[in-house]
Formats: sequence, structure tokens, C-alpha cells
Amino acid sequence: MKKKNDTLKSPKSVLPEGTPTEQSLLAEAKAKGGDFAVANARHAHLVADAAEMMTVRADVKELAARGYPVRDEMFVRIELLSTLLVKLGAQQTRDDEARRNKTALQEEARAKLTSIRHQLELIGEAAELPVELFSFTDPTKSRSSSSTAMRMKQVLKNVAANRSRLSDLDRVDGLVAEAEQLIAVASARSTAQDDRVVAATLRAQVARLLLDVMTHVSKQGLAAYPFDRSRRAAYRLDHTAGHRANRANDEAVVEPNEPDPTG
Repeated sequence: MKKKNDTLKSPKSVLPEGTPTEQSLLAEAKAKGGDFAVANARHAHLVADAAEMMTVRADVKELAARGYPVRDEMFVRIELLSTLLVKLGAQQTRDDEARRNKTALQEEARAKLTSIRHQLELIGEAAELPVELFSFTDPTKSRSSSSTAMRMKQVLKNVAANRSRLSDLDRVDGLVAEAEQLIAVASARSTAQDDRVVAATLRAQVARLLLDVMTHVSKQGLAAYPFDRSRRAAYRLDHTAGHRANRANDEAVVEPNEPDPTG
């Protein structure tokens, strides 16, 4: 995706005709792939501006009658995209929480496997077996849960090969059974990073669509109602473009019967 500071640029292409649905908008967003300019705006700001813009939906007929290219489908599009952006954000929050929980479980499993390895090492030493049979030899010195699980599998093979020489076999068997369960947890493949990238990209694609349609409607509304301050507040994308800049632009608008402050 292209990162550009283009918060209020016009859409490069004509907005699609017809009444959109959530599924059609998702398909349209995904079709962008990675070739799109990221909306340089917080998603919460886009959603807030969308809510304000929806308050002037009734202007559609008048705008169309006056020749402005605004259709009710554009407001449907704004409403759906805004709702979709919120839903995707909430889903990403839930997914992030699930990933954190999974990581915590894997770290707990790694710590328990390390403890079991140490207990087996002590039992092995009591049987005068080489300590190397129970050590986590790893040239990379990785402390990841998957690496620990892989090395523990080798330790368990060594335990099985030398079981007849070990004492306290009930305890050994119990440690081995627990280790096998923990290995499954610790070695579970994680696609967290890949999944997060995909989810973040989809949100960015949806945000781009939302900004494009709101920018288009904003320009039409501001052109049609230059002296209607209440309407301007709904059309001017205060949150996305910044309140201060928009207030300055609003104050610069001079109604026909007012003297020009610039002289």
C-alpha cells in the first residue's frame, strides 16, 4: 500500500453506481490489493465525520436537482463503510486479545517444560547418566516456546531410550506425559503476524473507500451551501481535516450582504 499524505484528495475514479451492500464493499476493498493510498486519518475520526455527514442525507434530492453529482447510494455507502470500519476494528481488538492469551499460554508451557527437563536431569544424574541427555542443546540459544518444545522432544527420546536405568519411574512417566501435552501447546504454529497484517490492510482499504466517498460528498455540499454554517459543519469533515483549519475556512466565507473584512 502507498503511504501518502492525501487526507482530502478527490477519488481518482468515479464512485461505483448502484446501491452497495456490506459484501460488495468488502469485495471492492479487497480488490484494491496493495495498490492504494492509505487514508491519512484516524479511523475514529472518519467514523465521527461519517456520523455528522449522515445528518444531511436529506439534501440529496436538492443537490441532484441543482446538478451536483450526489446520489442517495453515496450516503448508503458512507453508512455501511463506517459501520464496517467499526466492526473490523472491534474484531481486530478481539483477535489481538486472543493472540495475547495464546502467547501467554505458550510462554507458560515453555516455563513448565524447562522445569520438567530439570527434574528429569536430576533423576538422570542420580542414575549416573550423562547430563547432555537431558540438556537443551541449541546453537542458536533460542528461548522461544517452539524451540523449547523441539528440544524437549529429543530429551523425551533420551528418557525413553534409558528408561530401564532410571529410578522413580511412576514420577518419570508422569513428567513425560505432562511434557507431551505441553509440547503440543508450545509448538502450535502461530500465524498471528500474518493475520494481523491482513486485518490491518483490510481496515486500511475500507478506510480509503470511506474517505473517498466522503471527500466527494463534502466538496459538493460545501459548494452548494457556502453560507449555511450548520450544513457546512456536517459537510466539511471536521475530525478528519482538523477543527482549527475548518473553522478558519468557515470564518473566511462572507455572506452576500456582509462587508468583506479584507476590504
